[in-house]
Amino acid sequence: MENCEPKPDGEWHVIAAVHHLVKALESTKNLNDDMRRFLADFDLHLSTMTGLNENTREIEEKLISSQRTIITLHSNHPKIWDSSPLIVLEYLHTVEEIQSLRRSLENMPLNKSRKNKQLLDLAHTLLQMAMARLQNELIDILAQNKQCFEQESVSPPACEETPVYDESIVSNEDDSVENAFQRESSSSTETDGYVMDLIHPDVIPQIKSIATTMFASGYDHEFCQAFIGFWRDTLAEYLTIFDMEHFSIEEVLQMEWTFLNSKIRKWRRAIRGIIGIYLASAKRLFNQVLGEHGDVISSTCLMEASKGPLLCLLNFGQAVLIGAHRPEWLYCLLDMHEVLISLALDIDALFPQEIGSMVRVEFYELLTRVGDSTRAIFTNLGNHIASCSSTTPYANGGIHPLTKYVINYILCFAEYGDTSNYFFKLKTLVGKVSLVQWIRSNSKISTYFGDDWIRAHVGKFRLHATCYERVTWSSILPLLHDDGKVGKATLKARCRAFASAFEDVYKNQTRWCVPDIQLREELRISASKTVIHAYRNFVSKITNNIDEKHIKYNEQDLETYILDLLEGSSKSLRKR
Repeated sequence: MENCEPKPDGEWHVIAAVHHLVKALESTKNLNDDMRRFLADFDLHLSTMTGLNENTREIEEKLISSQRTIITLHSNHPKIWDSSPLIVLEYLHTVEEIQSLRRSLENMPLNKSRKNKQLLDLAHTLLQMAMARLQNELIDILAQNKQCFEQESVSPPACEETPVYDESIVSNEDDSVENAFQRESSSSTETDGYVMDLIHPDVIPQIKSIATTMFASGYDHEFCQAFIGFWRDTLAEYLTIFDMEHFSIEEVLQMEWTFLNSKIRKWRRAIRGIIGIYLASAKRLFNQVLGEHGDVISSTCLMEASKGPLLCLLNFGQAVLIGAHRPEWLYCLLDMHEVLISLALDIDALFPQEIGSMVRVEFYELLTRVGDSTRAIFTNLGNHIASCSSTTPYANGGIHPLTKYVINYILCFAEYGDTSNYFFKLKTLVGKVSLVQWIRSNSKISTYFGDDWIRAHVGKFRLHATCYERVTWSSILPLLHDDGKVGKATLKARCRAFASAFEDVYKNQTRWCVPDIQLREELRISASKTVIHAYRNFVSKITNNIDEKHIKYNEQDLETYILDLLEGSSKSLRKR
């Protein structure tokens, strides 16, 4: 490193000699006023240069001293942070001193002189040495203090021992289907609110000190790359704990059902553990280390560290959904959907900014496709059951196996609670209220049910109508709340979100069919009163704050579109 020290030159000796000559000339008595003023100005300029020379010499001495300190600490301490706290403080103080000297050299008027260039080169070289060492120290600290998942939170992949879903469409045993669809005892609630320490808490201040020093030196990119790389590799290691492998689409499509089912069970446990525990814990750690440098930096690093393994998990789910699915897949997909639904809020919290939009889009696309596939299988299952008709009485007057099979399916739906309601609630509601409305209006039929039954079910009808309205518009109405305390950007975002949400409801609700004209009209009027009133108030409050171009639909548009609902013919506003 001795070659990095700048060589002295004679520039400043010449300046000193000239300065001495000017002083001698100023003492001469045979000078006119103009000459004396010229010599005085020249003397002032030389004095300034002499002062700069003294500053440069002081900086040079400090740089050389810092160089000796850095070299000595590197030689005597293979790992600085394994040494005493005083050694660590001395090292960080020396790096800060070099940073300060570099800034002083860059701000000097004569920073283009050969001497200054030599000193700047030395400062940059010393910083590069220190930053490379800090990167190594960072990786060592992380590796030595990394914490593993606790055994009870990981749960070893014992899925192989759990009975897989029965492939037979009909069974002769009373409880065979119910047993075949046994579900794992573990659920998403195991990970709710659980955040673990990915590294020992005592070393977080050490990592933050390295981050602060490298960011202050302009080496923020190098710190982030080292930090991201370590946690990306760690996440890949955690995937092996869950026995998750990377499969291509072709490999997934060629898997036999029993083997694929076991992989899906491992996938469910893995995605729950990675998103619900690992990434939630990683977000907290990244905020602790990088939060003071900005949310964007922290979020970007988390995104880069988790993107690869996370997309690998999501891609496996997408591969499972390719191709035709048989009825025995129904509960497998319900399990997948239930896990994804339970993690939706976690994904939104992990990647709330535009930076994480790609992961959010992939996640919700998978969630939507699982739901669509589940509905398709359920529809096909109903068609299959309907086609299994027989006019031959069952032997000995027993219960037909198909009857047992259907009842067992229905009993198993209770296991899924909100998930099965999510898929089948709306159709059930509409079917029931349509039936009650038809019975009520048919005088011949109503006499058999009686006034008491009709009154009781009319009350249920009103309750179902209220539930339908709440389920349908619950995603839209909160967007129309304005307490007057939000900014223009938020209002614009709400307008966009409302338009998108209304278009989704429009597409779904035009597909649904309510055959009874009176019932259909009552539901439309109720929806119109609720939505139009809220939308009118919202628009009247925001028109003074944002341009009309951000308001995609006016009140008359919504009234017209609501008239299209429940006709049984799917339409889309996005194509208009």
